[in-house]
Amino acid sequence: MTGKFLRLVSVIVILMLATVLVSGCGTQNNLLGTWEGEDGEVLEFFKDGTLIITDKFISASGNYSIIEKNRVRIELDGLWGIAGAQVINYEISGNQLYFEGTTYTKTR
Repeated sequence: MTGKFLRLVSVIVILMLATVLVSGCGTQNNLLGTWEGEDGEVLEFFKDGTLIITDKFISASGNYSIIEKNRVRIELDGLWGIAGAQVINYEISGNQLYFEGTTYTKTR
């Protein structure tokens, strides 16, 4: 009886710890989806941490990660990434994203 009780307590403790760890991991990714800017630029943030930025003439891709609430680290591929990783503050209100001085509207 004691062995079963200790095993049950151990399982409960492990489940509680796992719940705390999972709930504390990362910040909610509210950037996911497609955002269209006032100037026609489109930002697409994907679940796998990749992004595509498209405007009238060019398209750039890269990776992103949310480093804390309202701060994202972006690293573009190829020539667009020459400057290195950029950390950018952003704000989301409803379906509006305020990012680098531009307002984007969520389209998907």
